[in-house]
Amino acid sequence: CNYTREKVQVTDERIAGETWFAWNERTIFKPSCVRCHAGPNASGGVDLSSYEAIVASNVVVPFKPADSVLLAVMEAGDMPPE
Repeated sequence: CNYTREKVQVTDERIAGETWFAWNERTIFKPSCVRCHAGPNASGGVDLSSYEAIVASNVVVPFKPADSVLLAVMEAGDMPPE
């Protein structure tokens, strides 16, 4: 994984009409996660390559971020690995 917390500076600079998920996908998931977490052989069985794949991976609870494993793992510093 080539991601470090210092490399990603999160701001809310969404393109007009872009959904919140599309912004996260463009600025976080695609540049930082999908190298390891995409497709049928995704690391840990967690595919972050599309909304449908993320929901199917059961690491997020739509509309309930506090209940989402993905957020908890990232906040705990367990992902991405250094």
